[in-house]
Amino acid sequence: MGLVLLLLLIVLAFTGVLWFIVKVAVGVALGIFLGLVLVAAFAGWRIRRAFRRASGGQEVRRGRSRVTIIRRDGGGL
Repeated sequence: MGLVLLLLLIVLAFTGVLWFIVKVAVGVALGIFLGLVLVAAFAGWRIRRAFRRASGGQEVRRGRSRVTIIRRDGGGL
């Protein structure tokens, strides 16, 4: 069985198909790795944010927008 796999590997290497398979495997592995890193970074950020909020430490900064309500009751206009 091992001899057949070795022979198949040699045939694939000579035909150039093995290089394509290796490139695809490396691409898939790199994509999975980057996806896991992204998910872990996002989860870590959310957990740190939740702990900071729960501990009463640093206030969560909100945006600095202000809302002005203009009433049209005929007062000064």
